[in-house]
Amino acid sequence: MGATNSPQASAGKGRPAWMLVQSQLQTTLDDYLKQVDKEASRLLLLTAREQRLIPKHLRDAREKAHEESKAANIALVNALKQALPEKFASEVAEPPADALLKIVHHEGAKLGVQNYASLGSILLHLLRDWSAECDHVIMNVYAPMVAQLQERLPARKSVDRMETDSDAAAQCAEARTSQPPSVLVPGSGLSRLAYMLMKEGYEVECNEFSPAFATVANYIFNECRTRHNAFPLAHVFGENYGLSNQYLQVETPSLLPLEERGAGESMVMTTGDFVYLYKAGGPAHRKFDCVATCFFIDTCDDLLDYIETIDGVLKDGGTWINLGPLNYKKDLKLKLAWEELHTGLCGRAWGTSSFSLRGSTLRTISRQASNCTRNSTTRSSRLRSSDPGPAPSAPALHTPTDYSDQRWGGGTRRTSAKASGLGWRFWTETVVGGRRDSDGVSMPGLTLQTQTQEPAFLHPFVLKMRFLVFD
Repeated sequence: MGATNSPQASAGKGRPAWMLVQSQLQTTLDDYLKQVDKEASRLLLLTAREQRLIPKHLRDAREKAHEESKAANIALVNALKQALPEKFASEVAEPPADALLKIVHHEGAKLGVQNYASLGSILLHLLRDWSAECDHVIMNVYAPMVAQLQERLPARKSVDRMETDSDAAAQCAEARTSQPPSVLVPGSGLSRLAYMLMKEGYEVECNEFSPAFATVANYIFNECRTRHNAFPLAHVFGENYGLSNQYLQVETPSLLPLEERGAGESMVMTTGDFVYLYKAGGPAHRKFDCVATCFFIDTCDDLLDYIETIDGVLKDGGTWINLGPLNYKKDLKLKLAWEELHTGLCGRAWGTSSFSLRGSTLRTISRQASNCTRNSTTRSSRLRSSDPGPAPSAPALHTPTDYSDQRWGGGTRRTSAKASGLGWRFWTETVVGGRRDSDGVSMPGLTLQTQTQEPAFLHPFVLKMRFLVFD
């Protein structure tokens, strides 16, 4: 690893630029409580007419749940505050050289403003990434990304689980004798994907724009040794089937990275603007074997900046694995459709592969090189240069079909039809390499999906987990 990864602001005794102070976190909590209390009061302080509709026992149940959720979330924030300096000018202990998460801030890198991440957003990310109730998200969003990287660039810890065919044997031999593949994870948030990659033996560097998320990630990886109760949906007052949905209680983090740490395990987080840090000539710019982006590329201010930066940090033959929506910012200039982005990437000599997930399609993109030692394409990929291939046609409606065997990445895996914890049941028709397995109908680049819910409503947080992915 180059000298660009040596800590700068984090190395001294002064407060790191990315770290919140106690008063900032308290302000975030106060803003959250003010909004939640305002919404709750509208349901608790009722007129005589409204009381006839909503019996007292229901109002009492809501008030009890509201107060319990407030107490738990306040206790969680207080635990976070204990690990933070009191004042901006406070000195903090120098982080140990063997910290699990080494957070680096380069001078000049712009950080997100305080309101970039509200407490509600932090709680939702804790639910999604660090609670047992959302293990289905881990297994159906992050785990397939890790598996696709293991297939292409196996790290030492994945060698023993690989097949023994000749191609895999050659990859195993390379993995045992070489440095672990390097992976960059932009927009890492609370860094669950980065953590999973590190646990598989990869050299992981992640990047986060928000000081609030970097502060919470630092607590999870370097401070936290006990789980906390939290009510991460207490501020979500819309589309709830019952109080048990809004006032869902979880323990977070569901696993403790410090307790699970293996010998020699660590990873790096850079804080600040991704493009500034990693563009050619940027303070954190270097070459990686893989870039893994999850719910990231539509956060851009300039889509071409993201694409060119990712292209610039990948080695020849490197791989870009992307999963996420195209939910662009309102004022973004280039709100490209999937077809337009696909054609543009193919024009830059990228090859693509498609792998089906439940409710989405994972895209693996390989940067082609004339003579590269690493596997830059896969069995189901087709090298494209100027020819992008046929454009995807619009999906048709189909009746629900429950596929317990799903073709995925050239193999077969068993999947549970029911997502644990939240009670949703999904059925998907599977696409591999642009081909639907169920009846062989060619549907390049799209997964056809139908679903039912139990009961008949869809929580807005779960809705955010449904997306189309592009290459």
